[in-house]
Amino acid sequence: MKESAATQLDRQTRMAAVVFADIVGFSKKSVPAQLAAKEVLARLLQRLVTPYPANTRIVLDTGDGAAVGFLVSPEYALSLTLRLRRELDAAPDDSLLRSRDLRLGINLGPLKVVTDVNGHPNMVGEGINSAERIMSFAAPGETTASRSFQEAVYYLDATFQTLFEPLGLRADKHGREHEVFRLAAAPEAIDAALQSLGATGRTPTTVGACKPRGRSVGAGLI
Repeated sequence: MKESAATQLDRQTRMAAVVFADIVGFSKKSVPAQLAAKEVLARLLQRLVTPYPANTRIVLDTGDGAAVGFLVSPEYALSLTLRLRRELDAAPDDSLLRSRDLRLGINLGPLKVVTDVNGHPNMVGEGINSAERIMSFAAPGETTASRSFQEAVYYLDATFQTLFEPLGLRADKHGREHEVFRLAAAPEAIDAALQSLGATGRTPTTVGACKPRGRSVGAGLI
């Protein structure tokens, strides 16, 4: 049987930028608290990824967080990360999800797009695996980036060069070393980079200011 173009395309290896988000202390939370935190993260990501073309992104539920893969532009990953961090930084103290409740990691690497058991697109490969490992080097409230991602965006705009602070080599639990950078948290640096990216609009919606209502996000984040 002749394969469709879509099937052939799915077998290609792509260089993709992946943003990996982890809810801090998720396993220690009560089940209601876990569901509440995931609901807030899901709604926030659903809103923030809307400006990016649907066929260029994949959003996955990772259990204690989420992963967003951008198949076209690493600048999309940078923009999403900075917008997400800015909103969480501005969240009030009584929010269900604040900046210190989330760790973020960004990586640029090879992956394949596959179909999961529910018929939804999924990502497999070193690109997403390393994104999780890069995230593991971040402290609560921090964002870390791989060398490959830093190199991909560093010279695209002068404002991006102020974002990356070198942290040196870090070894993951498998003994593999990664050159890691921390993204600056200064509001001025974030705003300048977002202006260069053309993503200056601020959304008045408060992040998790009250208990979310509606369905659970256990089935996915897309």
